[in-house]
Amino acid sequence: MTYNPDREDPSEGRISSRMLTYIENNDIEVPELILDIGANNGKYFSNSMFFINKGWKAILVEPLHIQVLDLYKLHHDRLDKVQIWPFAVGDVDKDAVLYGHKNDGNGYKTANQGASLISMPHPIKWTVRCISGNTMAGLIDLDSVGILSVDAQGFDYRILKSIFEATEQRPRFIITEVWQADEEQKMQMLKANHYVQRAKLGHNKWFELVKENES
Repeated sequence: MTYNPDREDPSEGRISSRMLTYIENNDIEVPELILDIGANNGKYFSNSMFFINKGWKAILVEPLHIQVLDLYKLHHDRLDKVQIWPFAVGDVDKDAVLYGHKNDGNGYKTANQGASLISMPHPIKWTVRCISGNTMAGLIDLDSVGILSVDAQGFDYRILKSIFEATEQRPRFIITEVWQADEEQKMQMLKANHYVQRAKLGHNKWFELVKENES
């Protein structure tokens, strides 16, 4: 799918708008900070753009240097509210190799889990810095995060698992992509950590942390 760069909000605004409406209608006190792991170029397919435009703070985690440059260009006038972290999140602290390709003029796309290089037009190889969930937990207090968004081409489960095993801190809301790979394990893990699915739109699901005395 090709997006018109002149569109007002080419991000994943539908699910973000529904989340914010839910938060406001239910008078939920939530930190106005979104942690976006797999931020892409911050514009197309972005789960954080909508909230940033509403005045939220954001931490944008993106390993591809080409996308990181785009993020700095996009947010150069609001770096007091938007932090850009140039690395990936995974199981361990080590460099990782990612493959991908240019995505129809909308930036660069990394290969999803299990993808074949044969199916990629002009595959590109990147070596990126990767940090573990344990290191991530040392960088930020997840209780201070209102929304954690993970868009990692099928690696969402492994990233969430690594973070959950490193800390007992939990964000109030989670947005995650729907991928066949590890989807059942991811759903079971979220349920075990007291997350309830609130909606599914397109390729995204969003979840709310529900305490025992809440419905």
